[in-house]
Amino acid sequence: MENLSKSLPSALSFFQKLLSGDRSTIMGAIEPAVQSVTSQYEAGRVAENEFAPRGGGRTAADVESQWKETSDISTLVSQGQQEGAQGMLSIDSLLADLTTGSAAGASSTLSSEASSLQAQHDSSQAASQSLGVGVGSMIALLTA
Repeated sequence: MENLSKSLPSALSFFQKLLSGDRSTIMGAIEPAVQSVTSQYEAGRVAENEFAPRGGGRTAADVESQWKETSDISTLVSQGQQEGAQGMLSIDSLLADLTTGSAAGASSTLSSEASSLQAQHDSSQAASQSLGVGVGSMIALLTA
């Protein structure tokens, strides 16, 4: 629960930035993805400038590349806003579940986790007992 209380505000802040409507705030939130797209297109332009023959085809490809880059970044913004809206809904749902009747679900989850831990403990204890019996048998053989 402590991890949730630490990560929830940062996730909420991120999704709020995506949904802010302010271009610079949105671009700041998705900056790593934008940098990735930009660097891919820049690498393509560098390769094109080094290896492609000069002429109309090269110029057309360069202009088309700029339009595709802009389109890809616009797609990132659109997808980011959609995911931001979905993230806000998920956080809202999580908070509603935690504060309204989902305590039974949380209790059930905790109960199943506790059962799983108990089963692991029992298995570990059985393995320890088997090891103890085996060591005891070896000692008995060695001392006989």
